[in-house]
Amino acid sequence: MKVLCLLDSVVKPGDHWLWDYLPSHNDKVDFLWVTTSDKFPKWGKLLTYYPIYLWLGVKAAVQIAQGDYDLVVAWEGKNGFPLALIRSVLGMREPRMVILTYIQRGVVTHFAAMTRFALKSVDHLTVTSKWEAVYYSEMLGIPKNKITFCPLGWYDSGTVCTESLVTQNEDFIFASGRSYRDYVTFAAALEGIESKVVINARKFNLKGIDFPSHVVINDLLPMQQFWELLVQARFVVVPLMDVPHAAGDGHIVQAMAAGKAVIATRGPSTETYVEEGITGLLVPPYDVTRLRQAIKYLLTHPEEAEQMGRNARKKYEERYTFSAFAQRVHDVLEKVAFGEGVQ
Repeated sequence: MKVLCLLDSVVKPGDHWLWDYLPSHNDKVDFLWVTTSDKFPKWGKLLTYYPIYLWLGVKAAVQIAQGDYDLVVAWEGKNGFPLALIRSVLGMREPRMVILTYIQRGVVTHFAAMTRFALKSVDHLTVTSKWEAVYYSEMLGIPKNKITFCPLGWYDSGTVCTESLVTQNEDFIFASGRSYRDYVTFAAALEGIESKVVINARKFNLKGIDFPSHVVINDLLPMQQFWELLVQARFVVVPLMDVPHAAGDGHIVQAMAAGKAVIATRGPSTETYVEEGITGLLVPPYDVTRLRQAIKYLLTHPEEAEQMGRNARKKYEERYTFSAFAQRVHDVLEKVAFGEGVQ
C-alpha cells in the first residue's frame, strides 16, 4: 500500500521509521514532518507550538491531493488533528486515515464539539492503554471497533544483556518527563531521603518547587545523554497527575528497556505497563506518604529492585520492543486500508 505518514521528528534519507522494522512488507511510504520546542505550558503553546502542526496539516492536505495514497497515518493527535479538521471541513474521506497513539489532551480538551467533528474524518485510532479505548468511545462518540489498544514499544538503545543493565547502578534515583508530571508530590516525598536524585524536566515543570539540595536538575537532554542516565540509575520514578488518559507510558517502557524497576503513580497507563510487585510499584495520585514509602522500600531492598529490573527487561523483550510495536500497528493499518474489520 502507498502511505503518507505525518511525524514530529526528522526522517533522514534511507530512514523509514516504523517500516524499518517491517522487512517483509513492501509499502511505499512518503513522510512529512515538523520539529517543535514546547518550552511553554498549556495556552502558552498557542503561539509557538500548535501553529507548526497546523502547517503540517495544510501541507499534508496539499500532498494528498497530488498523490494516490491508500492511507494517511499520523503519529499522535498533535500531528493528525489539524489534517483531520481540514478533511472534515472539506468533506474529504479518502484516503482513509489512522491516528496512532491518540491521546485526548491539551487545548483540544476545551473544544469537545470541534474534536468530535474533526475525528469524523478519521477511520481509526490506536491507544496505548486499555482503559482509553472505552473512555474515548464514550466521550467522543466513536464506535468501539474504530479504536484499538496497541501497547507502546520502544527502541533498544544499544543495550546488551539484562544482567549488565540491572547491576550497572550508581547511587541515584532518576525521574524525567514534562507532560502531566507531579513533581510537587515527588519533591515532598524526598524529604528524609538522602539518596541523590536526578530529574530531567522543563523549567515550567519545576517552577516554584523547593527541592532538597541533593537533587540535580537538568533540562530535557538529548536521547543519548538521557539513556546514559537511565541505565546508570538505581531505579526510576514516574510521578504523575491524576489524568484520565495515557501519561508517562513512554518513560516507563524506556525504563523497562533499560532493565529498571519503576515507581509510578497509578493511572490508565501505569496500570497497563507496570506489574505491581513484579516490575515496579504503583502509588495513589498525590499521596506523599505512599510515594516516600515506595522509594524507601526500593532503596533498602536493592536485590528486590534489581529483580524487578530483570523482570521488566524480560517483559520489554517479550512485548514492548519497537519491532513488536511496529507489527501490531501495521496489522491495524492493513485492515483499515483494505476495509477489513479491526478487532
